[in-house]
Order: sequence, then C-alpha cells, then structure tokens
Amino acid sequence: MAYFNVFLNSTPNSIIALVFGGAAALLSILIFILGRKLVPVAFEKESSDLAIKAHTSLLAFAVLVLAFSIGDARSNLAKATDAVDLEASKIKHLNQLFISYGAVETIAAHNALFNVASSIVHDEWPSLSEIKPIGSAKTEAELRNLFEEIKNLKPTTKRQETIKISLENNMEELHKSRDSVIDKANNEVPGLFWAMIISLVVISMVFNVHYQLTKLNCLLIGSHMAAVGVAIALLAMLDAPFRGETSVSPDIIVLEIAKLTASAIKYEPK
Repeated sequence: MAYFNVFLNSTPNSIIALVFGGAAALLSILIFILGRKLVPVAFEKESSDLAIKAHTSLLAFAVLVLAFSIGDARSNLAKATDAVDLEASKIKHLNQLFISYGAVETIAAHNALFNVASSIVHDEWPSLSEIKPIGSAKTEAELRNLFEEIKNLKPTTKRQETIKISLENNMEELHKSRDSVIDKANNEVPGLFWAMIISLVVISMVFNVHYQLTKLNCLLIGSHMAAVGVAIALLAMLDAPFRGETSVSPDIIVLEIAKLTASAIKYEPK
C-alpha cells in the first residue's frame, strides 16, 4: 500500500491513467482468453442473452458507485482547498494585526508567525500526502511558540489591548483552520466502495466469456475495460486531496510567507 501511495504521489496523471487503463485492458483480455479455454463450448442464445444482461447490470452498478465516489472525492478536494485558503487568510490577518499593534513590540511574534507559515509548507505539507495524514510536530511546536509570543505582549494603550484580543482570537482560529486542513486530508473514499468497484468490474470481465474468442472481440473487450480503468484512475487521483498532481497547492501560503518576509523590514528596530 505504501508503494502504491508513492506511485500516485510522484507519477504524472497521464501516466497513472495509462497504467490503470492498460492494466484493466490486459486483465480483461486475460480473463476472457482463460475463460474461453476453460469453457470452449458455444453458448446458447438464451444463456448468451442472460450473460449480456448480467454483464450490463454489474458494470452499470460499478459505474454508478464509481461516479458517486468521484463526486464525493471532488467535493472533498474543494473543501480542502477552502480550508487551506482559510488558513492562509488567518496568517495574513495575524500579520496585519502585528503591524497595527506596533512594529518594535511584535518583532518576536512576527518572526514566530513566519516560522509557523514556513513549517506548514516545508514540514506539514509533505506529511499530508501520506497514507494516514497527520500534522507536523514541528508545526505544532511553532504554533505553541507563536501563541506564547502573543500572550507575552504587554499592551500600553487601549488600542493595543483591543488588538491583542483580536490576535488571541485569530490565533485560535488559525489552530482550528489547521485542524480542518488535517481533517480534510484524512477524508477518503471508504475502502468498502473501492472493494465494490473493483469486485464488480472484475466479475463483469468474467461474463465476457460468452463471446467467441476472436482478435476483434479481444480488442473490443480490452478497449471497453481500458475506459473503465481510466475512470478508476481518476478516482485514485482525486481520492487524497494532498496527493499527486491534483493535490491542493500550498502556493497561497507561500504567497503569505513572501508578504511576511517583505513586511519584516518594517520590524527592524531603529
């Protein structure tokens, strides 16, 4: 399973689709040839019609479950994108509040926020593409340090007191948004759905044995199942929102890191 996850995470989508489609085509042809070797007799019309109906029903149900699963995976990908956008907005808002609070007073807190954002991209993001996504311990430590720096701020005016309250509230919201990102990273299509899809497709391949063993039939069966294999590949690509080419990009947080770096000049004590 780990090797399969690495394959999906490091392979271009076009290659994944080609591998899944080719594997489905090859397996269907092998099952067809082997089935005809084991059952060489010609099927009667009644039996052949029944096999066609069973084959169609099985494949239709498999495609139905597959379509539902793809829709669910696509929805989770959109939710994960929204969670990352929210996380980036909280980082941006904290930076703006630091500027409003005062440059010199928030140097340490500003640097702590920079460390949090950098850790999210460089430490936490890779862990979100694992089989069981978990948060980074380093990112968690950086968040605790940021919380301490905000807590240690000593307001000297009413305005700073108000801003500090906003900082603490936004810090809590940043924690929640991070938890939401990790939660979305763990949302996957249930294993039962995968088992149903694969089982139904394989069984439908078996029902192809009622056809005569000819080169044309092998080509048609292989092409048909290759298309189903590509659809299954699409589900595999979308199933984990932080894995592979279709993964949620950290670019919006990288942009906030650049803004933090640019605003750091203002935090240099005179």
